[in-house]
Amino acid sequence: SDWGYYKNSLGEVIGRTLKVYMVSKLPDGSCKFQEFTVLQEKIGNNQWAKNFKRLGTGNFHEISCSKI
Repeated sequence: SDWGYYKNSLGEVIGRTLKVYMVSKLPDGSCKFQEFTVLQEKIGNNQWAKNFKRLGTGNFHEISCSKI
């Protein structure tokens, strides 16, 4: 249910998208997270490519290191 659908100009589904979050502890001791949107291309009837492509990258957001 977390998947979104990526469509061409004709409205045909050509892939599906998912939000992915990365959490990092930086050398200065701070902790941050960043959001990415990835695409998995449709390669056939109910079949999806094995690899993902990055569609977008969000900004870093600082979080408490106690959360990770």
